[in-house]
Amino acid sequence: MSLSSSRVAPSALSGIIVRRFCYKRDEAVEKDDLSSFTDKVQSNIIEGIPVPSNLFFGEAPRDLRHTRRLARLRRVVGGVLAVLLAIAAACFLWPNGGQIRNILIQIWLMATPTPWLRSHISPEDVEQTMNALVFVPLAACFVLVAPRLRIWVWWVLSALGAMSIELTQLLFLSARKFDITDAVFNTIGGIVGSLLGAAILRLLCRRWSKNS
Repeated sequence: MSLSSSRVAPSALSGIIVRRFCYKRDEAVEKDDLSSFTDKVQSNIIEGIPVPSNLFFGEAPRDLRHTRRLARLRRVVGGVLAVLLAIAAACFLWPNGGQIRNILIQIWLMATPTPWLRSHISPEDVEQTMNALVFVPLAACFVLVAPRLRIWVWWVLSALGAMSIELTQLLFLSARKFDITDAVFNTIGGIVGSLLGAAILRLLCRRWSKNS
């Protein structure tokens, strides 16, 4: 009996050691996989790509909070965007072009209080500046609301939107005129606004990462 027991004991002991080794190895692999997954998700969040919350299983609560914060940000910016779109539609699609020009002249008078400024800045300069400025907050809000789209997509959409506005004025608003210069400045404003929106999004995500 004692001889048999002495032969079985090393076998049982070796089995225990092998099982412990395999368990530790699998545990290490799982931790490495989870770490790489968390890093990948974190990079996606910082790049502004929202990840669905059902991909998280309690091991990455920081990323989940980022997703929730981004969702709240999108809701708030969406409300602001709706107001800005209404204002932009009123400006671009107002049937009386003379009234719009009178408003621009008043803005020009306020922006150029001295004769020297008025000799260097014309009402047309103010008009083109306003055309660009209107598209800046619009494009920035669009980027924050839909961060999945690549930045160059917003540049193309800005150009298409500007051309659509000018074509609408040409075809349906007799008191307004088609001006390719307006479309160019609208597009410039859209490009600047999209870059601004992307910068704001990246800054917020980095700040959320530091505060987590």
